[in-house]
Amino acid sequence: MKRITIPILRACVAIVAISASIGVLLARPARAAAAPFFFIQLSDPQFGMYTANADFAQETANFTFAIAAANRLRPAFVVVTGDLVNKAGDAAQIG
Repeated sequence: MKRITIPILRACVAIVAISASIGVLLARPARAAAAPFFFIQLSDPQFGMYTANADFAQETANFTFAIAAANRLRPAFVVVTGDLVNKAGDAAQIG
């Protein structure tokens, strides 16, 4: 019979210990689920797009409508992604 070297024996003991720990974790009762929530993602308000950067009237009306709808729905949070302005570097659109 061959002898098992100490490093291999230690590795086997470690694997058994890890397996036992995973079994204990899986056997634990689950925590109570967190209260459900939802969020809203708005994308591309792109102020300046409708009138080739002349004004923001249409975009302002659209965004005002979207904000009012979000306020009625009361999400946990709102994320705005995409282009915020139509012409990057334009101080009137950025400011």
